[in-house]
Amino acid sequence: IVLAHGAGAMNFPLGPKAGVTDSASVVESLKECQKLVADAKNILVVGGGPVGCEYVGEILAAHPDKKVTLVHSADTLCNNSTPKLIPAATAKLLAKLQKLGVDVKLGVKVTDSGASATGNCFVPAPKEYTLSDLSKVNTDLLIMCVGGAKRDAPLLAAEFLDERGAVKVDANLQVEGLEGVFCVGDANNHPETKLAYTGDNQAKHMVGNMQAHAAGGAAKMKPYKGLEKDQYGAMFVPLGPSVGVGAVD
Repeated sequence: IVLAHGAGAMNFPLGPKAGVTDSASVVESLKECQKLVADAKNILVVGGGPVGCEYVGEILAAHPDKKVTLVHSADTLCNNSTPKLIPAATAKLLAKLQKLGVDVKLGVKVTDSGASATGNCFVPAPKEYTLSDLSKVNTDLLIMCVGGAKRDAPLLAAEFLDERGAVKVDANLQVEGLEGVFCVGDANNHPETKLAYTGDNQAKHMVGNMQAHAAGGAAKMKPYKGLEKDQYGAMFVPLGPSVGVGAVD
């Protein structure tokens, strides 16, 4: 058995709004957000991971006249990658965002967004937001790009899930406690960053282990190492259709 069901619906703007299940409504909700971006003069994006950086790049590619501020709580963009990204790549990412005219504020948080309480990642209201360093940002539109997946109803009992709702796997990518049941990609709790690249690596390794298991059982399977902790991670972050940064070791 192979479990590859993903992490569930992502926080909007990464996926459909809560309760939206038909394609026409999804398209309409996206058009609504496009209009919010088009109507805003000053835009505040919170979260300097790959999603936040990509959003900023796409906004300025379509609307180069917008004033965009990007706030990130860490001192380095895309700092949550596991393993970490090569410093030259994150430095280049910062430089390219600044060249696009983005006001990047690192090491600070928005203290009064109110977005997390409502679950709405697009907050269209003129407001002066306060940052944790007590500086102020005036904006017409706040876009929250923090947090991960909201996991759907689990396919397995709670004993097979970690505290985040991810499926616990052993070194061979088998579900812990279920021999012959494998889990790959966003659904499992392997620590490496969830990317198409790493998911593909896991899937290929799992196929080999499935064949080994069929031939001789668990003893013939090989542990999945993934990206080693002393390596740098791999990631491509587009900043619009013609600009971006690639991080490779």
